[in-house]
Amino acid sequence: MEFFKMNQLKNNFTTILACSFFLLLFSCDSDEYPTENYMHVYINGYEWEAFQFTVTSSQNSNGEVEIAIVATAELNEAVIIGIQGFPDEIQSRTQEITSLANGDFLGYREEGNATGIETHSSFGCTTIDGSIFIEEYNTEEGYISGTFGGTVCSQGAQDIVTFSSGEFLRISLDQ
Repeated sequence: MEFFKMNQLKNNFTTILACSFFLLLFSCDSDEYPTENYMHVYINGYEWEAFQFTVTSSQNSNGEVEIAIVATAELNEAVIIGIQGFPDEIQSRTQEITSLANGDFLGYREEGNATGIETHSSFGCTTIDGSIFIEEYNTEEGYISGTFGGTVCSQGAQDIVTFSSGEFLRISLDQ
C-alpha cells in the first residue's frame, strides 16, 4: 500500500512538473516587444533598444510642431529623432530627410559620451539619406509612434552609422 502511494505521488509530481514546463515554454515568446515607451532599431546591423526617453515638443512661429525624441540606453548611448510639420499633417506621412531646411533629422550619440549632444547627424554625411514615417500622432492621449531608417555620420562625413528597421512605439509626448 505504501508503494502505491509513493508511486502515485511520484506520478503526480512528474505530471505537475511537465505541465509547468510546457506552460512556461509556450507562454514565453522572444519576438514580443513592449507596446509603449519603447524604441527598437538595428545600428550597423546590431540590435539596439531603449526604454528611457526625453521628449521636447514646441510650436514654432509658422505654426509647425517641432518634436525631438532622445532615446537613451546603457552608457549614455542615444538615438535622436527630430520631426517637424503642421499638426494635422504629421500623421501618416513619410518625411525624407534631405536637408536642414525640412526640420526632420536623425542623430546618434556614441556610448560613453557624457554630453547631451549627438556625435553623429543626418547632416554630417556627404549624401543625406534617411526617412521617418509617423504612424500615430495623438495629441489627446499624448503619444507618437513611427518607423525610421537612414544614415548618420560624425562631422566631416566620417564614421558612418546606419539605422535600419527602426521603430518607436507610443512614446509619451510629456517626458
